[in-house]
Amino acid sequence: MNDVFSAWRALSELLQDGTVRAIGASNFSRARLEDFISFSEVVPQVNQVEINVLHQQIEDVEYMAEHGIAAQAWAPFAHGRNDIFRNKRLQQIADAHGKSVPQVIER
Repeated sequence: MNDVFSAWRALSELLQDGTVRAIGASNFSRARLEDFISFSEVVPQVNQVEINVLHQQIEDVEYMAEHGIAAQAWAPFAHGRNDIFRNKRLQQIADAHGKSVPQVIER
C-alpha cells in the first residue's frame, strides 16, 4: 500500500471521532507536508525525520515549527556512522563542558 492520502484520511477520521488523541507522520519531506497542509484539514502533530548533528535539516525543522508540527528525531546518533563518537570537534565541546560526546549530540 502506497496510498498515503487514503491512509491519512483514515487516520484523520480516527482523530476526529476521538479514537486517537494525535496522529503523525514519518519521513515526510517539506513538499509532502505542504501537500497535507494544503489539502487536509488535519495537520500532523509530529513528523519523525532523520535529524542528527551531521544531518540537521534546519529549514525543514523550522517549517515544521511554523506549522505547529513537532519534529521528532530518528537516528540522533547518525547510526553510529562517521566515527561520530570520536569526532574531534564534538569531543572538544564535550571536554569544555564536562560532558560526554553522546550528551553533546543529544543536546
